[in-house]
Amino acid sequence: MDKKELKRKIQIQKKHYANDSDVYAYENNRANSNHYYKIEQIENMFFEYLISKEVKKKYDFMEIGVGTGIHAQHFLVTFKDQINKFLACDLSTAMLNASRVRLKEY
Repeated sequence: MDKKELKRKIQIQKKHYANDSDVYAYENNRANSNHYYKIEQIENMFFEYLISKEVKKKYDFMEIGVGTGIHAQHFLVTFKDQINKFLACDLSTAMLNASRVRLKEY
């Protein structure tokens, strides 16, 4: 894929998420028990392979594609004592703004 095509595809994604950010989690049923189960499985992997090895150590984390922040929120609650910094990135400014609202207390 050439740079022009890649840029075009990125613009399509940005437009999609800019138009959809305020209802994304709700309309895509992200806050359901199956989705939270998947989040918990990811957290278990982090704990088993990273955090449990050095319990007193704090880590810096970055989530790429944070979306509305539903994963980040769960992760921040679960591992609040082991997180030094948490950086959230997303292609969409609208999604980042939605995650800021969800994560304002963190």
